[in-house]
Amino acid sequence: MGAAAAQVAYYFCNDNNDPDTFHLFEVYDDPAVRAANADTDWFKEYMAAIGPLIESVEAHQTTPTWIKGQS
Repeated sequence: MGAAAAQVAYYFCNDNNDPDTFHLFEVYDDPAVRAANADTDWFKEYMAAIGPLIESVEAHQTTPTWIKGQS
C-alpha cells in the first residue's frame, strides 16, 4: 500500500498540546485521485478498523497559496 501516483505528500503529525490528538495532511496533484483513494477497499477496511479509536473527524479541502519544498 503506497501513495497514489498523484499523492504528492502525506503527513501524520502528533499534536504538541494533546497527546490523544493527531493531524493528517495529504497533498494531491489531482482531486479525482483523492476521491478515488477514499473509495478503495483498503481505505474502507482501514477506516472500519480505526473507527472505534476515533472520537471525531474533521475533513477540509484547501487550495495551497504558497508552497516551499523540494521539487
